Amino acid sequence: MPRRKVVHHDPISITSAPVHSVRWILIGLVVLLAAGFGIVSAGKLFIREATQELILPAATDAVGEKPAVGYGAPSFDLQTLGVGRKKLEDFRGTPIVLLFWTSWNRDALSMLRALDAVATEYHGNSLQFIAINSQEEPAFVKSFVGRGGYSLGVLMDKDGAVGTLYEAHVLPATFLIDSHGIVQEKITGTMSESALVDKISSVLGVSMVQ
Repeated sequence: MPRRKVVHHDPISITSAPVHSVRWILIGLVVLLAAGFGIVSAGKLFIREATQELILPAATDAVGEKPAVGYGAPSFDLQTLGVGRKKLEDFRGTPIVLLFWTSWNRDALSMLRALDAVATEYHGNSLQFIAINSQEEPAFVKSFVGRGGYSLGVLMDKDGAVGTLYEAHVLPATFLIDSHGIVQEKITGTMSESALVDKISSVLGVSMVQ
């Protein structure tokens, strides 16, 4: 009876592979791991950047001071026509109509009259009207206001520093400031009483009820 020839097959293992093949396998694994780490890192970076883009600043009293819409109205501390002083912060919590004016400017006087008429007619509303005189003598301004019968609260910017702070280079300059102290509108030039009422109502959201 013929004898069968038995053939033995060795199991294939990584140890039986040539050394250079093992090296290339290891390099491939490293490359794959590095690529995966890069994708994850890029994904994290994208998420972080996308999240940052969605973070918007809230409208609070903490915004910087600047005489421009959306910024906090610059602070001031000015002499009244009497013996006291007033700061902007004294009016915080109430919308403000702030006018820079002078007696020798025709348009400024026109705006002063319109603002005084609005203040007199709508004095019952939660609204403050402030007229800041620019660089005139307090005694003269007090006499001028008295003779004109104005009822507005007048403050004295004798050296023009506050006008410069508010960039009120052309008079009259009127600022509409909300109850949080944020500038909502700057008006250069004069307006009629009715136009001023409409502007105050629309910009400051104040119900101008007589």
